[in-house]
Amino acid sequence: MIRILIEVCSWDVGGIWVFNQLYSEYFVVGYDLNRLTSIWIFAVIGLICAIVEDRIIKRRGA
Repeated sequence: MIRILIEVCSWDVGGIWVFNQLYSEYFVVGYDLNRLTSIWIFAVIGLICAIVEDRIIKRRGA
C-alpha cells in the first residue's frame, strides 16, 4: 500500500513538472488551463500503473 502511495505521489509531482514545462503563462491564461487537472490526470495514471504492477508481482508469487 505504501508503494502505491509513493508511486501516485511521484506521478503527481511529474504532472506538476510537465505542466510547468509545457505551458507558459500565456497559454495558462489564454486557454484557462488548470494545474490541478494535470495533477489529477497524472495521479490516476500513477494509480493505474501501481495497481497493474502490484497484480503482476502477486501473480509471479514474489
